[in-house]
Amino acid sequence: ERLYRNNLSTHLASLAYHFYEAEDWSKALGYTLQAGDQARRSFACEEALICFDRGLEILTRSHPDGHEDMALQLYGWKGQMHSCLGQREKALKAFKAMLSMARSLNNRATEAEAYFRIGWISFYMHQPGRAQQYLLKAIGLSKEENVAEMQLKATSFLGFAYTVLGKLKEAKAILIS
Repeated sequence: ERLYRNNLSTHLASLAYHFYEAEDWSKALGYTLQAGDQARRSFACEEALICFDRGLEILTRSHPDGHEDMALQLYGWKGQMHSCLGQREKALKAFKAMLSMARSLNNRATEAEAYFRIGWISFYMHQPGRAQQYLLKAIGLSKEENVAEMQLKATSFLGFAYTVLGKLKEAKAILIS
């Protein structure tokens, strides 16, 4: 840290690794999450997944304050990275873990996001019926919780799905609403 203090961002993965090996969980977690987010934003999906799995391991070992919220975020990011790599089954598994955890924490906004993500990935897994079910759950829960952005995402994607499936009347109605 002292050696690279003026440019830590280019050494996040190394710092994360060294603090992990030293079992300094607080610093290991911080650098691991930063390295994972940096990899995620640059579409280095495999590198990001390594960081996210390591981050979940650190959370399990150390249980810092707010670890549940961090785990929810990591499951969401894992799903996105698996999807980026075309690993739809693994993406679905990560999003279902996100949903399960959100339910257990009664985090309704994240539950709505997980429903959206599962609906989204289900559509690309050629399961339009399942996609519709999850997207409708996301829309309903987003309305209940007043999460406008998620409601918009789920509604517009459902409209898109209906359009692709040739259900133009349903698509028009939902997109207009």
